[in-house]
Formats: sequence, C-alpha cells, structure tokens
Amino acid sequence: MMTTKKVLTTLIILTIVTSCALFDSRGETIKGRYNIGWIDTKANRSINYATKDGDYGGNEKIGAFINRMGHNQRFIIAERIYFNAFALMDKPNYDSITYYIIDMEIEAPYDNKDVIGPFNKPDFEKMKIKLGIKDLEFTNEYYDY
Repeated sequence: MMTTKKVLTTLIILTIVTSCALFDSRGETIKGRYNIGWIDTKANRSINYATKDGDYGGNEKIGAFINRMGHNQRFIIAERIYFNAFALMDKPNYDSITYYIIDMEIEAPYDNKDVIGPFNKPDFEKMKIKLGIKDLEFTNEYYDY
C-alpha cells in the first residue's frame, strides 16, 4: 500500500517529467510585446502578446502553425497552415491556409480585438489594400515541418 508521501512524490516526479520544461521553448520578438514563439518544435510557431517588451509567450493571438510572417511599424501579417499534428503525423494540409493581420495600434492584451481574420488569399489581399498595406510582404518564412 502506498503512503500519502509516496503518492505525492510520484505525482511531483510525473509532473516534472511531463512538463514543457524538457522541450525546446523559445521565441523571437516581432515588435514590443508581440512575438513569435514555440514549444517543443519550431513548427509549432504561434504569434503571441507577452506581459512585457522583449519577452515571448503570453496571450496567443494567432495559433500554430505560422508558415510565413511579415510586419511594419503598425501591422503584422501572417500565413497560418492548420493541421492536427497527431492525426496527420506532422504533415501540413496546404489546403487549409488562412491569413491574418494584426493591428498593433489596437490595445488588446487579453483578447484578440487587434486580430483581423482569418481570410482566404483573395480577401486577405483586398483587406491589405483597404488598410493601405498592399506592399507589405512576408519577410520570414518557416518551412521546418
């Protein structure tokens, strides 16, 4: 029969062993509190809003898997490929590409009022024209699936 102390010790050890601390977890600042970060593998990139400038992680603005990203002083554009990594064995479904725009001038640290989208490609291009960022290009491409 296990004692309470042994049960607690076992639970603590299991928590430590299965935590994200054992996996790669980093990020890169886009601008201010906006960052692109990942856990476990770089293919898990998401765009987030951190609690302070230069940090990574925080409130998720656009979920994984960010394939391409670009930005200027006000806007971030992102191309996201959705796929269920477990069901598809890490093979992206390129038919599920969506596009987003983040307006960094909108204060929305805990919700996504600063996120516009998702869009299909034609509607994304129309929104870029409407926002006056027709020439904003994707400058970062991530192909490590």
